[in-house]
Formats: sequence, C-alpha cells, structure tokens
Amino acid sequence: MDDGTKHGFANLKKTHEETLYPGKAVCCLPEDIHSVWNNGSELALSIHTYGKHLNFTGRSIFDIDAKTETPCVVKIQN
Repeated sequence: MDDGTKHGFANLKKTHEETLYPGKAVCCLPEDIHSVWNNGSELALSIHTYGKHLNFTGRSIFDIDAKTETPCVVKIQN
C-alpha cells in the first residue's frame, strides 16, 4: 500500500488467499508477494523452484505487523 520510497518499510494488505491440495501447482509472478504455510494437521511438502540462487533474486522477507521489509539472504555454513 506504500509507495516503496522508505527503505525497510512495507505497508501490505492481503488481497487473496488460496488453499492448495495435493497435485495443485501455482506460479507467482515477479511482482507477487506471497506466504506459504501448512494449515492442516498432517505433514505437507511444498517444492519451490527458482531460476537463480535466492541471494540473487531480489527477494525480501516481510513482517506485516511491524510493516518491515528485509532482504532475503540465505547463509550457507560449511
């Protein structure tokens, strides 16, 4: 909902929610912001594919309550 000019700030509003069942696939566009969670009582498997390593995709992590945006950086331990 904000104009994106304040670094680290994000004012978001949920516009859609969908429950996926086994065998269902969805595609998120580059401008889409999404979250994924298991709302069932059994183990669920979610497979995500990307064209690049996550650190090079410009992805962010959003906290809706705090209205913050931080870069998504995957740390790999040797």
